[in-house]
Formats: sequence, C-alpha cells, structure tokens
Amino acid sequence: MKTMMTGSTSKRASRAAAILMGVVLAASLASCAPEPGEDIAGAPSKGGEPNSESWSAENPAEVSQKKTELPASFPETAFVIPKDAVIDDTGERSETSWFVVLRAEDIDAGAALWAQVINLGGFTASDEATGENGETLATLTNATLVVNALMIPQEDDTVLLSYDISQF
Repeated sequence: MKTMMTGSTSKRASRAAAILMGVVLAASLASCAPEPGEDIAGAPSKGGEPNSESWSAENPAEVSQKKTELPASFPETAFVIPKDAVIDDTGERSETSWFVVLRAEDIDAGAALWAQVINLGGFTASDEATGENGETLATLTNATLVVNALMIPQEDDTVLLSYDISQF
C-alpha cells in the first residue's frame, strides 16, 4: 500500500512540476510579446513601409556588395585558389578568419573545383555529407586551417562553392 501511494505521489508531483513549468513558460513568453498597437522591430509599419530599424537601413550599401579581390591578410599559401577559379565573393571576418565563395559553370565544373581546392591546399576532408537539394558539405583541415566547405547548386545550373576559413 505504501508503494502505491509513493508512486501516486510521485506522479502527482511530476504533473504539478510540468504544469508549473508550463505556466512559467507561458508567462515568460507573454512578457516578450509586443503591446497591442506597438510596431514589431523589423516588421512593416501600419502604413506598409518598413520601419527605420530594418537591416538595410542600419547597414550601408557597401556591406552587402560583393568583393572579388582577396583581402591582404588572406592565407593564400595555405588555402590555394585554382588559377582559373572565379571568385564570386570574399572577405575577412577577423585576423584569423576569412570567407571565399567561388562560382563554377555547372555541377561537373563545381566538383572539379572542389577537388582542386582540396588537393592544392593539402586538405583532408571529413564530415562529408550531401543534402536533399544536392548540396555537398565537408570540413577541410590542413596544417594551419580548418575550413567549413559547402557546394551549392543554383537554379541557373551554376554552382557556388563557399569556404569559411579559420586559422589555428
């Protein structure tokens, strides 16, 4: 009899804890909601115009413009870009972090460029996977870099190869 009561008490305590957590969660979410009639940051205002806090209003045009010239600090000897590769965009994230996006004419050219980057940089590929839309991703490592690599087929049949590069 004692065991049944303990089990029953335990179930009641678990239910009570779950209900309490639900109430706390609902209260905290309600406190985050905007007041009726208030604009939500980034959402169009009542007049249909975006409010002044939109991303494009806060960031100058040059932030969103693509750059095709490698930054001076780019590790060109550790991450070798093939001579005939087309740079779609590139930049420096920090003193030890960069990105470069290459563009290929089609999936075959993209796969060849992918292999060239791996071979020229002396990379070892790991964590390779293919997504449901045909994208390929992998982690590339060599003696000085770790690179998150992503090959993404585009609707116009071109392929973007995106490399997020970190020096260690």
